Amino acid sequence: MRKSKFSESQIVAILKEAEAGIREAIGIMTEGHGVPVTRACGAARLSRAAYYRTGVDRAVRDRPVIEALNEIVAVELRWGFWKCYDRLRQIGRPWKEVVPSV
Repeated sequence: MRKSKFSESQIVAILKEAEAGIREAIGIMTEGHGVPVTRACGAARLSRAAYYRTGVDRAVRDRPVIEALNEIVAVELRWGFWKCYDRLRQIGRPWKEVVPSV
């Protein structure tokens, strides 16, 4: 597996910052200029459902999956995702139980 230039936490922070910027722009358009939310979301290329949805911290939600995959990758460095996925299922950790429901 190739090493990334950025750590997981850095990538998550960048994505959160971008999403916050889009939400802020939509807020300025709707409150400051009186543009309807539908039109502001269309201009920012963000769905209305995504605009109204509360943010979920994916790092916290996916922590069990990340830890389980990191345990396998620490032992088997050359395995890809699907081989790690199959190994999790073989050792009795079905994916649906690894991923907590939201």
